Amino acid sequence: MSSPSFILTHHTFVALSSPTRVRILKTLNKRRMTLSEISRELNMSKSAISEHLEKLQEADLVKEERRRRWIYYSLTEMGEQVVNGEEMIVKIIF
Repeated sequence: MSSPSFILTHHTFVALSSPTRVRILKTLNKRRMTLSEISRELNMSKSAISEHLEKLQEADLVKEERRRRWIYYSLTEMGEQVVNGEEMIVKIIF
């Protein structure tokens, strides 16, 4: 069985260059969470977390799911593999 292939773009490198965004990824590896839950977990403002989540979504590492009045954030398949250190084939486009 071959590993999935992902394309790392400029957005991916930008997202992974921030220690805070890496902490968010590790936090979401536990379970899906709302903005408020992530904010409390990392002891940061919602606005700061929101900006970081936007970068992570641009990089296709995090996705959002709307449930009535709540928005839940979770890792994408690529986000899970990045956080869990699973072997993957990587294509880099400059």
